[in-house]
Amino acid sequence: MAKDNREIVRGIRVLLPASEDRKLPKSQTFSSGMEDELAAAFSQTKLNEMLKRGDITGNWKSTKK
Repeated sequence: MAKDNREIVRGIRVLLPASEDRKLPKSQTFSSGMEDELAAAFSQTKLNEMLKRGDITGNWKSTKK
């Protein structure tokens, strides 16, 4: 991977949908080192909101399909 200036400053926790085999939803926390996973999980609009709040820094582009 090419060097970039993206960084997750604060952990970002998201709830994953509950499935039939478990009643409570699980959560996932994106932390430093998980920049590619975060870019794939969120739209550009959400990434821009995180930038504005200071949760992430750098140049982000969503890869969500």
